[in-house]
Amino acid sequence: MSEPETKPLETGGMVYAPVGIGGWLILPIIHLVLNAGLILFYLAKGFAKGFANGLAEGAPQAATAPAPPVEFSPGVDFAMALSLFSLLIVAYAVFCLIQFFRKKKSVPRLMIVFYILLLVLVGASYYLVTQFPELPHSPKMVGEATMGIVRTVIAVAIWIPYFLVSVRVKNTFVR
Repeated sequence: MSEPETKPLETGGMVYAPVGIGGWLILPIIHLVLNAGLILFYLAKGFAKGFANGLAEGAPQAATAPAPPVEFSPGVDFAMALSLFSLLIVAYAVFCLIQFFRKKKSVPRLMIVFYILLLVLVGASYYLVTQFPELPHSPKMVGEATMGIVRTVIAVAIWIPYFLVSVRVKNTFVR
């Protein structure tokens, strides 16, 4: 029975080879948890606000009256699709966390996809706030959406290259 070949750890010119979840690799974990939590918080806040607005419009009609057909504006359709996309990103973030702690070899690719999805989400949120006048929004919301894009672009510019070239990443995610 032959032993499996083990390749030496990459040191990247350092005296020792960084291995394991530590150093800067802690920050993407925090980023995954915070993003999933914030997305869920803002979705819950939005649904609660929409539910409260629906109750304020009046009592439901009598059961004998036919229900009018429900038609949504393109902005509302886009907002609902964006909410679904946000929930998928939360599920994907949880999946990434599980793979992260299992130290799977696929984690660098998964994280790159996560950051790209996050960029798409904030871009779509900005589009929603600026392009659909029938939806309630304020200059403050436009400013927040703009800052969301700036923060996400900075995160993408830092973390995608990190997952591509980091010695710790290469030595940690090997399973």
